Amino acid sequence: MVIFCPAAPDSPGSRKSSRKEKNTASGAAVKDEFMKILRDSSIFDSEKGTCWRSDPTFVGYGAGYPEQVELLNFTGRPSDTSIPCRMEVMLHSTVQTRYYQHRTRQTQKLSVFCICSGRMYFRSNSSVLSAEAGDCVLLKPHCRNDFLYADERQCSYYEFILTGNMLDEFLRIYDLEQVFGLKLNDEKFFRKLFERMKNLTDVKPLSAIFPELTGVAFELLQRISSAVQIQARSSYVAEIRDFLEQRIKEKISMPEVAGRFKIDIHDMNRDFQDAFGVTPYQYLKRFRLRKAAEMLRAGMLVKETSAAVGYRNVKTFSAEFRLFYGKSPLDCRKRRPGR
Repeated sequence: MVIFCPAAPDSPGSRKSSRKEKNTASGAAVKDEFMKILRDSSIFDSEKGTCWRSDPTFVGYGAGYPEQVELLNFTGRPSDTSIPCRMEVMLHSTVQTRYYQHRTRQTQKLSVFCICSGRMYFRSNSSVLSAEAGDCVLLKPHCRNDFLYADERQCSYYEFILTGNMLDEFLRIYDLEQVFGLKLNDEKFFRKLFERMKNLTDVKPLSAIFPELTGVAFELLQRISSAVQIQARSSYVAEIRDFLEQRIKEKISMPEVAGRFKIDIHDMNRDFQDAFGVTPYQYLKRFRLRKAAEMLRAGMLVKETSAAVGYRNVKTFSAEFRLFYGKSPLDCRKRRPGR
C-alpha cells in the first residue's frame, strides 16, 4: 500500500506529475489496509509546544521527549547545506508518554519515519494518517509537518533526517514527490544503516565523511523507491483485475485495457502475470468460464449464459468451456444441485 498526498504549493514537485502518480491514479484507489487515513486533523488541534529550533531552513516546536533515544548527529555548519543530499540525523527512539512536534520551513529537510512498534499520528499539510509497526512515513520539504504519539502502547521508531540543496530533485528522480506513507516492514535494514554509521560520529572534520553520509542517504531513498514501485505495481494490477471482472459481458481488447491504464501492453502482461500467475487475457477467459459454470448450475440456459459472459458465438463458448472443465455446458447444467 502506498499513500499519496499532493505536493506542497511552493515545491518544485507541485508543477510536475510523477510517473508513479499516473500509473496509480494518484493513489485515489488505494485501500486503507494498514495505515489508517484520517478524514480530519482534529487530533492535532489541542497540541501546543515551545520552539526548540529556528533557523532559515527549519523551525520546530514540540512538547515531550522520548524516554529512550539513540542519536547519531551529523549536523554541520550552515554552509554544509550546499551538499546536494546527505544524511544529517539518525535516531532510534522509544516513547511511552505524550510526544508532539510541529515542523515548518523545512526547505532543505526530509524526515523519514519507520515505525517498529506501537502507533504514531502524522500530518503533512492537509493529509493525516496513523502509522503502525511496519509503516514508513515521509515528511517532505516545503510542507507543514506534525507528528504525535498519544497512545497507551509503547512506540519504537527510527527517524532519518536528510538534508541538501537538491532534495526536491532527488525526490522527483526516485518518484517520491507525492508519497506520504507506505508499507516497509524491514526493521533489519534500518538497523543495519544505523549500526554502520555509529563508528563515524566522532570523525572530524565532518566533511571527511560526506561521501558516506551521501551514500547512506541514497541507499535509504533507493530502498523506499523500490518498495513504492512494487506496491504501486500491485495496486494497478489489482485495478486491472477489477476492471476485467466488471466487464465480462463486453468485448474487451487487451491493447485497449493497456491504453486505459496508460501502460505498455508488454509491461502490463508481465506485471499482471507476476501478480496472478496468468496474463490479463487468460485471467479474463478463466473468470468468464467460472462465472458461466455458476450460472449454468443455477439453471440458466446455455445460450443465455454464453451471452452473459461475453461470448458472441455459442459454439465457441461451448468448445472453450469443454476444454476448461472437461465437460460441455449442457452437462454442467444437467448436474446442478437438486437434479
